[in-house]
Amino acid sequence: RNILTVSLMPQVDLKSDDKVKVTISGLQGAVVGCSTLVLGAVANGTTGNSGHLRFCLGVQQGAGEYSELEKSLTLSVCRGQQLNADTTYAFTFQIDNPEEP
Repeated sequence: RNILTVSLMPQVDLKSDDKVKVTISGLQGAVVGCSTLVLGAVANGTTGNSGHLRFCLGVQQGAGEYSELEKSLTLSVCRGQQLNADTTYAFTFQIDNPEEP
């Protein structure tokens, strides 16, 4: 199991009203097993500005949609939330390595 940490610092405000989506692509080889990836807080006292709680999948806060076909994770800003420009937001998510042949 691998825990990936992502840090984002938008250059403009990203508002839910704008229906903004953030896509993390290039996850070839990742084994996920479902279409919902749960986001986690950043560990070790590092501030992530609650980045994991800024994204929702439908009404589920702290989640994003994984596409097996596209090998990507798509995140939608939660209703009523925004990511402010020039502010760092961080979160984690877990993926597995493929099984060796």
